[in-house]
Amino acid sequence: MNKKLVGIFLSYSLIVIDIVIGILLVPFLLKTLGDYEYGIYKLLISTASYLSVLDFGIGGTITRYVVKYNTENLHREKENFVAMGLIIYGVLSAVVLCIATVICTLIPNMYSASIKPEDMRHAQTIFMVLCSTTAVQLFNHAYHGLFAAHEKFIYTKSLEIIKVCLRITLIIIGLYLIKNALIVAIVDLFLAVAVLICHIFFSNFAFNYKIKLHKWEWSIAKEAGVFTLAILLQAIINQFNSNVDNVVLGMFTTATTIAIYSIALQLFTMYSNLSTAVSTIFLPSISRTVFAGASNDEITESIIKPSRMQLMVLLLALSGFILFGKDFINIWVGEGYEMVYILACILLSAATIELSQNTITSVLKAKNKLHGKTIILLVSTICNAVITILLVPKFSVYGALSGTVFSLFFGYGLALNIYYHKKIGINMYTYYKKTYKGILPAVLIAFILGIFIGKFIHSNSWIMFGVEAITYCAIYAVIMYFIGADQEEKRYILKIIKRKSNI
Repeated sequence: MNKKLVGIFLSYSLIVIDIVIGILLVPFLLKTLGDYEYGIYKLLISTASYLSVLDFGIGGTITRYVVKYNTENLHREKENFVAMGLIIYGVLSAVVLCIATVICTLIPNMYSASIKPEDMRHAQTIFMVLCSTTAVQLFNHAYHGLFAAHEKFIYTKSLEIIKVCLRITLIIIGLYLIKNALIVAIVDLFLAVAVLICHIFFSNFAFNYKIKLHKWEWSIAKEAGVFTLAILLQAIINQFNSNVDNVVLGMFTTATTIAIYSIALQLFTMYSNLSTAVSTIFLPSISRTVFAGASNDEITESIIKPSRMQLMVLLLALSGFILFGKDFINIWVGEGYEMVYILACILLSAATIELSQNTITSVLKAKNKLHGKTIILLVSTICNAVITILLVPKFSVYGALSGTVFSLFFGYGLALNIYYHKKIGINMYTYYKKTYKGILPAVLIAFILGIFIGKFIHSNSWIMFGVEAITYCAIYAVIMYFIGADQEEKRYILKIIKRKSNI
């Protein structure tokens, strides 16, 4: 079994574990901390996450240039470039902590509507711990970029699985002893430091070269800086787009309202992760295809296979949630959160097209043509912010939802597709024809059968919901194999089954 297949398997295993733990953790946190404390915690996470944009996208830059240097057998340049990246991250981590200190003093004025005066110092302490975690994570992003370039997916995904399992264990033990959101923040900081130590040791043994600064190459730094700037701007835009809803809601509504909307956003995040599992694995190989001088038609063909894999998984999750999401939410977080189902259905549906095309970003990175996408996302994000600010005071969560959906559908979806076709050279007509061929009718048939499953199986417990979900997944897989999959995909699936049966 090749590294890509193992990497994809571990990626989806991580996502499934993450989703299961998230499902278990959210009601536990709501029950242990209460809506108010949980809402404060999510609000502070949304605020602290803006500092993560100081990553400057150097992790992605390291991936691109290490793949390029590997392709061209330039080992000394590779050693030097990675060392330069780590030095820059050291400076950025210090900047994060400085900015965090300033923001911390502004929290009492920013969130006076949602945080009680007597809880302000507590909130500020949580915020600083969260920002310290962000500072450490910057180094982890650098190593993730390095490991991705060398396709060390087995190590990175296995470590993430261990980290996720340790996280919920430590959080449960910690909150059992002290019912305080600060415990969750401290656990995340501890694990971030532990992962960084593992990365440092692994990098010393995993490569046949040493990370070493031979000299500071200003010409390379300038060239990489232009590329990094586009990634930075996209990171800023994505962070703003992801968190503007909670921040604006924090200014005009209650912590309880933020908690409800945060649950819908958490479901959206889980859904988004289903696409990144494939795109991150294919990033190095697609980059090599571009660096090798492939034609636009060859590049288009190279992104269709991973896009089809992503689309199959995304539509399974989307159709399943539409069918059984109400029961899931009632079992998961209990009564009073019915609004989450409507919010999540709209968010997931609006994002599906863009999420299935994540691998196209690999082409943009390899061609160093991220700037056009950045401009499109910037315009759509500004529209999101304006719509959210105007509508939240009157329509609360639905005002925030309106801005996000507009951004996802028109900016991240329609406008980007035109850009890919006109400016990047990807034949989007061929892309859609081959990517969606067979998949849409298969999903429609599975969805219709899923309606009947819901009629016969009433989910009022985790056991019954599990039966319902497994039944639908089995039906979906069978129909997708016979109707949705093409001949190459069928041969690939049979090959995997044959290997498994011989073990």
